[in-house]
Amino acid sequence: MLKYWYLKLLALVLAIFLWFVAWGLASQTQEIKGIPIKVNNLRPNLAYSLDIYEVDVKVVAKKEKLQNLKPEDFEATLDLMYWEKGTYDQKIEIKSKSGIEIVSYNPDNLQVRIEDKTEKEVSVEGVFEGIPAKDYLVGSSTIEPEKVKAIGPKSEIDTLHDGSVRIKLNGESSSFVRDIEIEALDSSAKRIRSVSFEPQYAKTNVFIFSGSNNKAVGIKPKIAGTPLAGYWISGVSTVPSTIIINSESAKLTSIESIETSIYDVTGLKENKEDTVTLVFPAEIASVENIKEVKIRIELSSIEMTRELYGSIGFINTKEGHRVVRVSPEDIRVVISGPLNIIRSLTSSNVKIEINIADKEPGTHRIELNQDNIKVPAGVGVISFLPNLVEITIN
Repeated sequence: MLKYWYLKLLALVLAIFLWFVAWGLASQTQEIKGIPIKVNNLRPNLAYSLDIYEVDVKVVAKKEKLQNLKPEDFEATLDLMYWEKGTYDQKIEIKSKSGIEIVSYNPDNLQVRIEDKTEKEVSVEGVFEGIPAKDYLVGSSTIEPEKVKAIGPKSEIDTLHDGSVRIKLNGESSSFVRDIEIEALDSSAKRIRSVSFEPQYAKTNVFIFSGSNNKAVGIKPKIAGTPLAGYWISGVSTVPSTIIINSESAKLTSIESIETSIYDVTGLKENKEDTVTLVFPAEIASVENIKEVKIRIELSSIEMTRELYGSIGFINTKEGHRVVRVSPEDIRVVISGPLNIIRSLTSSNVKIEINIADKEPGTHRIELNQDNIKVPAGVGVISFLPNLVEITIN
């Protein structure tokens, strides 16, 4: 019976080979884009920031398995347990929830920055995606709450101007109210996943209206007066920022905005929020019967640069020790800050503080840094010279 065993073995090998060929012909590769990177086990007082928040994978499987694959079918994780503050290059771990083979992924590693966690209050803005039904237009929209707390790494929070809600339209012909998650978006409208918000969702009310005899126009705030000396108006906005108007008159086509009543900012020295009435031309009315809107005035201080001489002082001098010589005796410091603050400062407001707790009798050369320069709150140090001080202790 074993006389022709080698022919049987050859047939088996050939069958296995043909099976692999058939499997290979039936399999295809496909790229799945935009898999969010999930970060685990970061210490509560720290926050993370990534140079990229999504990864693309290339997979191989039979055609029928590839048809319905979504980013949610994969998990990209980054474990930050025991990590300290700093910048690191790290590989991502990617798993397929359905067991499909992952051939490659891009990028295969990323830059991770671990920073202190911080927070600040920001406004919430709506970002529209898609369009309503044919012959219908998007009117005013309101978002509640108008301001939320953004939480995340300091580098991201410092540059974040607002939170966003993506208002997705898909042929709507009537107004709607939705609870939409608040997101931080980068310049490419991609989500910055290291930033979160409290609360997490905002109630969004969108007015959809027929385009017949109606028109969406902007609201134009009218401002009079000037703020307190040292301040300038850096932003003026209204809520809502647009309004739907209606008219049977031919005037409708020529109107591009509705003005507010005049708002006086004389002597203003801080951001202000108030209400103003709308001034409608004759034969023009608001479809939503809006008669007044919120106005927001944002102020910024005028910056000024100035040079002052700071006197040198010493802290933590050991008992029985005394500084008998200092060269130079003062430091030239260039400071910057709001005009109204900088104007009032003198050299007595700039201190050079040197810690000599570890210094023994003799002559020492001490290199200064920014931490040695003490200035009032709200004032920044641009430069200082010289940055080397020689002292003699007896």
